[in-house]
Amino acid sequence: MIFFADTDHAASAGQSTAAAATADALPGCAAPIDANRLAFSSDQQSKGLSRYTGNKQTILPGRVTLVPDPKGLDRTVLKFNVRPEDNPVLYARAQLSTKSFMVAGQTWWVGFGLYLPLRGLPNKHMVMLHEIYGPPFRNGPNSLRWHPSGRLTMSSTPLRGQQAWDDYEFWSLPDVQRGKWYDLAFRYTLSSDPASGAVEVWVNEGSGWKRQLLGPLGNRSSPQWHYDTLRVGGNGGGANYSSIKVAQWESHPVEVYFSGHKVGKSLSSVDPGTYTQVADEHCRPHK
Repeated sequence: MIFFADTDHAASAGQSTAAAATADALPGCAAPIDANRLAFSSDQQSKGLSRYTGNKQTILPGRVTLVPDPKGLDRTVLKFNVRPEDNPVLYARAQLSTKSFMVAGQTWWVGFGLYLPLRGLPNKHMVMLHEIYGPPFRNGPNSLRWHPSGRLTMSSTPLRGQQAWDDYEFWSLPDVQRGKWYDLAFRYTLSSDPASGAVEVWVNEGSGWKRQLLGPLGNRSSPQWHYDTLRVGGNGGGANYSSIKVAQWESHPVEVYFSGHKVGKSLSSVDPGTYTQVADEHCRPHK
């Protein structure tokens, strides 16, 4: 594994950017991906699930299928369908994980597209959707969840505070629409020092990438949220990995779609490409 200096320059808070496009980008297309800045790509269009299978923390890959994009885009996406009986731990879960290579002191971008179908999501419990995690595997602080109130949310939950998730929420995206793709990107600086560990959250709903404002409810004014992204006794005991997942506590199956899971060193390198493509002969989704 080769690690790179982080030289990506982010736009100002709340400002759209064309995914850090380079001079070689075709008009209206995503910037060409620089392979030297990309550490992992699911590349399910040509590789299926092979980038995940065999990785130690991939769980129940049989609950993930390769399907056409539900919105008709020219690409193959990942469909999770997790049933209550899929219980490898204390709750139903399937997850696809990268190899473990994220360590303290590094900054990584993680990106993927997320599509929540019109039916089947829980109305009582949260669903965990993504996590940066590692040994000793106890209540890691870096997870994205769907909240039954209809929002996406992230919280810097204390090691033993899983039940108090809402009390530590530092970001949410309210009124999430079912049947729509959300391209998401997260910039993590990994550290057990709360002053050094940090995250940025970026969202593209179709009008360009926008950096989110983070902070306690009622005072979300910062483009970065600082906290211990590597937590002693939680996920700070070795190299971490990125996993997309459906972890759920309902009595019925839960279905979620993902596209373009990537880990890299810039926003442009992890762009899932849902909205940075145009449907003509010059611009096709990456294959």
